[in-house]
Amino acid sequence: MERLIHECSINLGLALDKSTNQTYSSAVNSYVTFCDLHRLALDPTPDTLSLFVTFMSAHINPRSVDNYLSGICSVLEEYYPHVRQHRRSRLVSRTLKGAKRRYGVPVRRKLALTRADLQSTLDSLPSHPTHDDLLFIAQLFDGFYGLLHLGELVWPDNTSLREFDKVTLHTSVKVADSHHSFELHRHKADAQFEGSTIIIQRAD
Repeated sequence: MERLIHECSINLGLALDKSTNQTYSSAVNSYVTFCDLHRLALDPTPDTLSLFVTFMSAHINPRSVDNYLSGICSVLEEYYPHVRQHRRSRLVSRTLKGAKRRYGVPVRRKLALTRADLQSTLDSLPSHPTHDDLLFIAQLFDGFYGLLHLGELVWPDNTSLREFDKVTLHTSVKVADSHHSFELHRHKADAQFEGSTIIIQRAD
């Protein structure tokens, strides 16, 4: 029975990706700090969550506060089973809506990468490119045509988020006349842990 409980604990720990866990932990830390600062009980009642939204929205973008609430629900649900119901309450929803209207700012997105940008980058290569130059070009083009997330192309600076089973090995690369492919062994959206084969068709 002890072994079974141990294995169950491991499964629960792997339910969320490491990066998601880190984000959720940050949200809960902010909530605990808020409650300590204002001498409130940790019980996430609609009133407490509404006050938390009001407080945090004055310091960070209300859209981020919305994400914080998701993290708080995920972590505290074990101790406060009604937290999700409280999160969806009319009081909390309207407080968040009002905060977004009061403090919200337009989303500023980067310009979309275009084929002209790819060509410009390719043209800027020196006549004798280094290995790093060629690796960057490969990542850039594969990311563009394979619709890959940045996290699927690079190694995190934060060592606690590094997972070797997410690394694409060069031995998985296959090159054919019409395309090349490689294995994305695991990624954040891979709920079944089956991996994905990324195929990049040749474009003339």
